[in-house]
Amino acid sequence: MRACVGDRIVIKGHDVGDRDRDGEILETRGAGGTPPFVVRWDDNGHETIFFPGSDAVVQHLGPPAEEHVAIDVAMRSEHQHLWQLADRVLLAADSLDEAPPDDAPPDLLHEVFHDLVQDVLPHAAAEEQVLYPRIAELLGAPDAMKAMSRQHVELDRLVARLGRLREDALVHGEAAPQRNLRQTLHAVHEVLTLHLASEEELYLPLLESRLTLRQRQELAASMDEATDRARHVGIEPVS
Repeated sequence: MRACVGDRIVIKGHDVGDRDRDGEILETRGAGGTPPFVVRWDDNGHETIFFPGSDAVVQHLGPPAEEHVAIDVAMRSEHQHLWQLADRVLLAADSLDEAPPDDAPPDLLHEVFHDLVQDVLPHAAAEEQVLYPRIAELLGAPDAMKAMSRQHVELDRLVARLGRLREDALVHGEAAPQRNLRQTLHAVHEVLTLHLASEEELYLPLLESRLTLRQRQELAASMDEATDRARHVGIEPVS
């Protein structure tokens, strides 16, 4: 019997009515993928060294397809982009100091606002719909993600404020209230970086330890679908 990391091991029920037991193979300790296997069992989440008998079958899933990457990998990739966006938010605030007081805000400000609306808000909407309910379920506490959801609300409010200040400068021809713009950009940076750090330190490890590879892949696919829907309907920050 041979297996690869990520394959499934299934133990068939011995008697009529007995349920099969299955788990994810985390490690193969024999030569060339042979037993013993380190298995995380779905029924209790425990990890054990397992020597399969004649009642065990390996289901070869193969390497995950690119479009079915696990949620922890997908989130860290998305976070890389959002960390870069957070850096650009600060650059946009600094660029206001270089503009004459009566000038419209620099191009970087408009680019940052566009990316916040197109990337951050749909991502937050997908987390509220898909990711946070799953984490709350794993923690056994319906209100476990309340603080993180509150950060989403604050980001939404700040992006809406940034949009109003930007509109005043572009559409109505008013002088850009640079002090307010800088304050808002700095606030966006603070909330966004706190939010990303909290997810990476507290919740991504939870998903890795409590969900199987297949479950993490399914969660990532659901997140992608929810994010695409949010972008399609045009999520706008609330005023």
